[in-house]
Amino acid sequence: MINEVDITYNIQTSPVPINLTGGNNIENMWFLVGTEEGEMYLVDWNGSVHDGWPYYTGTPIKSTPIVADLDCDGTQDVIFGSNDAKLHGVSIDGSNIPEFPINCHYGIKSPPAIIDADGDSDYEIAFGTSNNVVIIDYKDNFQQENVIVPMYRYNLQRTGYILNPQWALDDEPPVSFKNNLMQNYPNPLNGFTTIAYSLKNQNVHNARIEIYNILGQKVSQISDLSARF
Repeated sequence: MINEVDITYNIQTSPVPINLTGGNNIENMWFLVGTEEGEMYLVDWNGSVHDGWPYYTGTPIKSTPIVADLDCDGTQDVIFGSNDAKLHGVSIDGSNIPEFPINCHYGIKSPPAIIDADGDSDYEIAFGTSNNVVIIDYKDNFQQENVIVPMYRYNLQRTGYILNPQWALDDEPPVSFKNNLMQNYPNPLNGFTTIAYSLKNQNVHNARIEIYNILGQKVSQISDLSARF
């Protein structure tokens, strides 16, 4: 099923889907998109614009939004930057949430990220501007369940999968190793070459690299490889 939604202006951000009703169908989804003309749209599957939207900044919006209930009023809030040098926080009804917009002095093009980075039970909102990196300590009670879209593509791996767990800054994300053979260097070779490889774990036995010429004939073999990470 394909449905085309007509947005009049040039879209600059990645679309962000959010569920405002709790239903399990695509018809329950709403989508956030920002435009070159400075409008943040909230539209449904059929292209209907939500009441109070679009939100207008007056300058291009290239900062893909995040979503969280910042003010803990039970409704989702949309946070994004704009070329007007402000970080905008907008409630679902299209009104500004408390303390927003925040003047950051430089245009904002990067997506923000939100987390309780220092463990003080407040929200930290981090983003890049055209001149620096800004971290805002938003003084409100941090609740993980209130953070719907914490960063671009939902998680540190940018999988786009909303159900992935989020890691705090001092957590070590799981790493999945696999057997891998990299391109040799230099290539073409002149007397010698270097072949880099990795094995998925230290329990791999009898690993070897076999070398063939352009005729498909085996000309050499490197045996008893050890695990590399």
